[in-house]
Amino acid sequence: MTNEVTTDNATVSVYTDTFNKRIRIDHYAGDLNEIRVLIHQQISDWVEKLIVKSRGKDLPFFIAHGFSCEGFIKGYFAGDDMYFVTMYFSVGRERNEKWNEEQSIIQKLVDIKTASVIPSIEGIKVATSAQANGLAHLYKEVFKVYPTPLSEEAHIIKAQQEGTLFAYIEKDDQIVSAASAEVNWKFKNAELTDCATLPTSAGKVIRRRYFTFLKIN
Repeated sequence: MTNEVTTDNATVSVYTDTFNKRIRIDHYAGDLNEIRVLIHQQISDWVEKLIVKSRGKDLPFFIAHGFSCEGFIKGYFAGDDMYFVTMYFSVGRERNEKWNEEQSIIQKLVDIKTASVIPSIEGIKVATSAQANGLAHLYKEVFKVYPTPLSEEAHIIKAQQEGTLFAYIEKDDQIVSAASAEVNWKFKNAELTDCATLPTSAGKVIRRRYFTFLKIN
């Protein structure tokens, strides 16, 4: 759930994620000190993690006020880089006991030599509401637990109406693989999410292919 919180000198867009026990600030504008106050006013007892999508020029401000930088996305803000700055309210959430194991996995992936492929959209279709039921069935089969009710046809139709794009691949008239793009027209970016492939089709139906939705101008 996203809410806009506004005062005379500042505005913040707050995404409340109770499933993952976190608050995310997707956008802010105005006086940085007032923005910081507004952000902290959103923190409740159940929140374990705070995420702010910071512009590059504001990164020193957030670091100076106790945030840590965990990553960045190049060109996220209509060409300007975005930095994920975070703050934790749970010691257990902040500590990562599997850090060494995760770094080892990442290094192994980096070291894998892969053959170059030519991206193709062959066989990939953009879904309409007519495919909502098939998408819901796919997500129900693939995900036993998911933070949004993707297994419900009505939820997918609502997401489509709100601008989310779904792409899919069929085999024998059954949707066997899909993904969605949550488009942010204001900042000219899209988040690729809701990726799912039936286990029986994994590694087969999308080999040498990529989900390509659109170029946002």
